Amino acid sequence: MDKDELQKIFTEDQYQVQLFTEKGYERRQCVSCSHYYWSIDPDRTTCGDTPCEGGYHFIGKKTADLDFHKTLARITEFFEKNGHTAIEPYPTVARWRDDLDFTIASIADFQPWVTNGTLPPPANPLVVPQPCIRFGGEFSDVDNVGRTGRHLTSFIMFGQHAFNGPDLKGGYWMDRCIDLNFEFLTDVLQIKPIDLTYIEGIWMGGGNFGPNLESFAFGTELVNSVFMQYENTPTGYREMDLKVIDVGWGLERLSWFSQGTPTIYEAVLGPVHDYILKETGINYDKELVSNYAKVAGLIDVNEVKDLKSARSSIANDLGLSLSELNSSLQEIEAIYAIGDHARTLAFTLADGAIPSNVGGGYNLRTILRRIFTLNDMLDFNLDVTEIISRSALYLSQSFPRVRESEKFAGTIVDIERGRHLTTLDKGRKYVQNMLKQGKSLETDTLIELYTSRGIPPETVEQLGSEIGIEIEVPLDFYQQVDKVLPKIEKAKEGEEELDLNDLKSFQTEQLYYDKKLKSTSKANIEAILDTGHVILDKTIFYPTGGGQAEDLGWISLGKTRAEVVDVKKYGTAIVHKLRKVPESFKVGSKVELELDMERRLALMRHHTAVHIVGGAAREVLGSHVWQAGADKTPDRGRLDITHWESISRETLDEIESVSNRVVMDNRKIKKHILERSEAEQKFGFTIYQGGVVPGKDLRIIEIPGIDTEACGGTHADATGEIGYIRIINAERIQDGIVRLTLKAGMNAVDNAQHEYQLLSESAAAFKVTPEELPKTSERFFSEWKDQQKLIDKLSNDLAAARVPQLVADAKEVVTEKGTTVRVIVTELHAPQTELINLGQQFSSLSKDTGDLVSVIVGTHEGRAMVVVAKSEGSQYPLTPIIRSVGKLLGGGGGGKGDVVAGGGTNTSGVPEALKKAESIIIKEI
Repeated sequence: MDKDELQKIFTEDQYQVQLFTEKGYERRQCVSCSHYYWSIDPDRTTCGDTPCEGGYHFIGKKTADLDFHKTLARITEFFEKNGHTAIEPYPTVARWRDDLDFTIASIADFQPWVTNGTLPPPANPLVVPQPCIRFGGEFSDVDNVGRTGRHLTSFIMFGQHAFNGPDLKGGYWMDRCIDLNFEFLTDVLQIKPIDLTYIEGIWMGGGNFGPNLESFAFGTELVNSVFMQYENTPTGYREMDLKVIDVGWGLERLSWFSQGTPTIYEAVLGPVHDYILKETGINYDKELVSNYAKVAGLIDVNEVKDLKSARSSIANDLGLSLSELNSSLQEIEAIYAIGDHARTLAFTLADGAIPSNVGGGYNLRTILRRIFTLNDMLDFNLDVTEIISRSALYLSQSFPRVRESEKFAGTIVDIERGRHLTTLDKGRKYVQNMLKQGKSLETDTLIELYTSRGIPPETVEQLGSEIGIEIEVPLDFYQQVDKVLPKIEKAKEGEEELDLNDLKSFQTEQLYYDKKLKSTSKANIEAILDTGHVILDKTIFYPTGGGQAEDLGWISLGKTRAEVVDVKKYGTAIVHKLRKVPESFKVGSKVELELDMERRLALMRHHTAVHIVGGAAREVLGSHVWQAGADKTPDRGRLDITHWESISRETLDEIESVSNRVVMDNRKIKKHILERSEAEQKFGFTIYQGGVVPGKDLRIIEIPGIDTEACGGTHADATGEIGYIRIINAERIQDGIVRLTLKAGMNAVDNAQHEYQLLSESAAAFKVTPEELPKTSERFFSEWKDQQKLIDKLSNDLAAARVPQLVADAKEVVTEKGTTVRVIVTELHAPQTELINLGQQFSSLSKDTGDLVSVIVGTHEGRAMVVVAKSEGSQYPLTPIIRSVGKLLGGGGGGKGDVVAGGGTNTSGVPEALKKAESIIIKEI
């Protein structure tokens, strides 16, 4: 059902709350947009929405004059006095959800476990000042920030929630909700009732829907009250068992309204905005900004189809051309955007998010690079780290944890700045060549330059202006980027899947969680599937899950023994794959289970070690470290963590030492079964290190002082049972993710012994002790390099001495196109710079002796190389030649000018390249 169909369901009675009757609010239809609204103003004919009112009319008027923090204090105090419990906000990174990167609304805190009735709410009714990240996987609002005067990439949704269900107390519905709404708006924000309107609407999402009332005053929406009441079913809609009041008070909007500042940025950025203005020293037309801001709310990239036309219309109303308006507002809009983006980074970095090229990290990199670009383009010379730190300090008055971002903001900014400059250096020449060649840079090209080469549209615009070419960047650029970004879906291939519907009736008791480890047990066969799988009433075999490999072993009936080769969980059924199902196995048979205990113990050690190493990495590297993936097998553990750069061996050793101190302490590992909300309140959201864990109750593994997380795997009972942890290596597997590979127990001991054996053998080869090996190896390597340099120099000198004679003796050939040229094919084993130098000599010496083409082939440090040169000023194409010869060397080549270079990894192809070079020249010239 769409909104038009639903509109027929909701009549006037659905919205006529008690307050409307008591205060004399009447239902009317807006003459501008035709929406229904409620008002007590007898002369009002419009609903109060921004387009219908022609802009904002609160700018320049102060009501309660509340800054950001005072607004939060006053609204919290109001609702607490009215029976609501204020709870702590959740993190901005939505680690308890597998469908979100960031928290996008206060109701997300309670989805799905509270809203689906699995868990009771933490309080009822409640309020929560929830920091939300506006892009939440989308770029739509990035384009608006700075331009509309009201859009932010992060904001505080002060969630007002009441839960109404059969077994819940404390809830309320529409009458009480709008009573509170009216009281806050009139008493705290001091809005006159005659200036308030309530617009009817329908909210839809996630298969649910219900009525909503939006509160407006002076042309701006102050709050949206949503009443989740119905759900769609295959046979139609029905009233939900749990009905929810979902009111999202935009804290920044309320503060802005109360202060009447020109834009939302002056109201909520506070001293950070003042600092940026002071540092840049810009002068801007405050009256123009104020006049523009009153109508800027009419522009929204999500709603206006022709953004350029809309902004042109506003410029015309202000007595300016579009270019004059853009020029006048460019600097202040950039300052607004920088302040907003720094604020968002302060929030998200504190919660462990880091810029990268994947997931939510891509959004953070986008806004950080936008700061860099605006800062460079307008010559602001701002200290980006300082702005983020000042943002964190200001936010910390109400959100203390945000100061965590100060610990590593500087490091992240420096690293990202370096990467940004490298990207720009690579892309600058590319863009300049495109512009000089007169190529059209339409929106599709700008998007390709941004997504493939990392070149922001503002940079392209700036490069164009440097050579007198105007580049038009669409106002909704980042929204268009979001539409074309590839959607990556992960899928497992080649795995045998069973029909879950066939297994719903089975429930296997999980004995592998028993306090006492069992190597054998008894069970009854509940089902034997045609696929060779057996379902038991209970099992000691752990199924594949949580990144841990499955247990293996045997199932016996009398003297008949069947090998278990795979174990998986489907719903509540645990299914055992047998290598072959014996004929004697029948449904109802009582069988004996036997674990491969060596495998189980190795898995337990590696799984527990992964927890410890993760905690140690957070201790050594910082609180930004989160688990991004894990895998535990009998042979090794693997832990993927979030970190912005590669990890040195020295740092790995430090992490390893912290880990082994935990092992040596022999700390008792606590295993709790806690209701989800209780676990979150007791241990915080780091329990989701291993990802989202479904269900009402969570199994919490607590290793005191180092790591606590929700985990369904098998673990040791004390850290001393692990024996020894060895971190083998670390590799940066993708942007922002480092993979640690580790071994535990006897696997770690075996690895250490193997490494020492290699060390001893290497020392023996040099006839020194292992302790002397590093210095000896360094000396031999240094001497080898010196000798190699000497060999290269002598080789180059010899080749240079032969140049005049080689030019004189060049072979004259006629190409397939009838061109007569002289050809040199020679060999030089030296660095490629020396081959290029030789090619340049051929090119310059042959300019007076007729057209010449030379091919120089050689090897250096395991790589094959080729250089092709032609007489200075000749017009022969060298690219086909270098590519063809390069292909014989396992690579390619290219370039422009009289000398081009290439090569590959196939050093054995050098003889063939030397042999075929002449024929390639004859064919290609």
